[in-house]
Amino acid sequence: MILVTGGTGFVGREVIRQLAEAGHSVRLLVRNPDRARELFSSTSCELAPGDILDKPSLEAAMRGVQAVIHLVGIISEGCGSTYQQIHVEGTRNVIEAAKNAGVKRYLHMSAIGTRPHAPAPYHQTKWQAEEIVRSSGLAWTIIRPSIIYGPKDHFTTLISLLLQFPFNLLTLFALPCPNDGETLLQPVPVGDVARCFIRALSNQTAVGKTYELGGETITYADMMIAIARTAGQNPKLVDAALPASLFLAPLLLLRGYRPLLLPLPSALVKAAAWLFEIVSPIPLLNYGHALMIEEDHHADTAQAREDLAFVPANFKDNLGYLNSK
Repeated sequence: MILVTGGTGFVGREVIRQLAEAGHSVRLLVRNPDRARELFSSTSCELAPGDILDKPSLEAAMRGVQAVIHLVGIISEGCGSTYQQIHVEGTRNVIEAAKNAGVKRYLHMSAIGTRPHAPAPYHQTKWQAEEIVRSSGLAWTIIRPSIIYGPKDHFTTLISLLLQFPFNLLTLFALPCPNDGETLLQPVPVGDVARCFIRALSNQTAVGKTYELGGETITYADMMIAIARTAGQNPKLVDAALPASLFLAPLLLLRGYRPLLLPLPSALVKAAAWLFEIVSPIPLLNYGHALMIEEDHHADTAQAREDLAFVPANFKDNLGYLNSK
């Protein structure tokens, strides 16, 4: 029996699908059993009501479990949840419950950019969680993906939606491009991430190792252009700094370029994020996000290639789901 936390999330749903396909017995720790039943109505998996912050529910969920795949994480704080609670305390609770239940195998999802003294609280707490895993005494494996994309994600799918009528009227056919669009990223398909978890599960070579997953390197601007083209648009990066780009934009729109990608300097993005964090009741953007946006991704995939047969994917070749009906 394999216990999965975060199974109803974007990555979790694909992990569950692949586990079931491989013939594994799966148990999900879920806060909302009714929603989980709807999501996995065609998949044979056991539901264990509970929460990673509720120790008794974790103890009950761990009974008879041989391995744990811990996927729970948040990208923004809000609704009473903090990075410290979810990433650090939650991981500690899962580890303790696993050890008490005699579970030997433990797989943990972290993130590219996680390191000591990282500028963003997200990465700081991810590192603290990793330290708990490394000192657990379990047969652990840590997987650090770059930006994960795929059907029903919260990034490429949202951008594609904003490019369509009538939402493109709200954005005036333009989208901001933080850090002047120069940040280097290595987006990785959700299917590839899930596949690495499944392969690591029964691979003794993976015990005690940290794997970084990333696709081919692409700039933020090129990533946005690829999304727009896949959605049937004619995108254009405005090759001018503010405020000149605002005067150039109408001319480019008249020439049929849509959407326009407006490069924004890092300092402006940080200032906007700081202001947004203060005045907005919805935690969509904060200063920590701005710090992460300006960081290049450098995934060392050599170990994942060797042990897990991971092959970095080309972002532009894996966006077909955006124009599927």
